[in-house]
Formats: sequence, C-alpha cells, structure tokens
Amino acid sequence: MRVTKRIEEYVRDEVRKISACKEAAIRERYQPEFDALEAFKEAIVKSANELGDTIQAEMQAKGYKTSRYCENVIQTCTCGIYTPAKEKMDDEIAEINTWINEQTRLMCVKLEMGGDMNTLTAMLEELRKEF
Repeated sequence: MRVTKRIEEYVRDEVRKISACKEAAIRERYQPEFDALEAFKEAIVKSANELGDTIQAEMQAKGYKTSRYCENVIQTCTCGIYTPAKEKMDDEIAEINTWINEQTRLMCVKLEMGGDMNTLTAMLEELRKEF
C-alpha cells in the first residue's frame, strides 16, 4: 500500500488519540503548580493596584496630576514570572510527541511494505494494549 499524506495524517491522529490520556494525566499532575502561580500573580497585581491607589490619593492631596497617557502610576507585568514545572511538563509532553512520531513512522513503513486497513487496525489495537 502506498502511504499518502492523508493516510499518514490519519495514522498520526489515531496514535495521538491513544496517547491523549497520558498527556492529559501529565497536564493534570502539574495543574496545582500552575494554579498556585496564577494566584501569586493575582496577588502581585492586587498589591500593585492597592499601592497605586495609595499613591494616587497622596498625589491628589498634594495637587499633583498625571498625563492622560498615564492612568496608573504603578505598572505591573507578571508575564515574565513562570514556574520550572512548565519546563518539566513540556519535556514530558515532548517525549510523548517523539513517541507519536516514531509510532506513526513505523506504522507507515509497515503499511508501505504490504499492509492494508486490516493491518493498520491490528497495529493500532496492539498499540492501545501496550499503552
């Protein structure tokens, strides 16, 4: 059987479906750290807003004003804060993606060497049992 792009995409999608539960488990395992990071970022923004309000009140008391382009005296940027757990999770997911690529390539080669839809179905079932 000649493996076209369409067949290869189908095989990759089926292999990805098989590995989806493992990827979901990885993401779920790291979710508490991501939630803690988001809570920390929200606390930073809240503290910065409170400080900004205090400064704004003091400025008004002294008669100071800001330009129309400067609504907030205190600017916060929490986008650069991240947890090392993100890198660990990305590494684990990259391993799964490598596995998907290897399995897809292997199945396509087997199909080109004389397989058909029944062969593909059998290979996918075998992969589901292993995974």
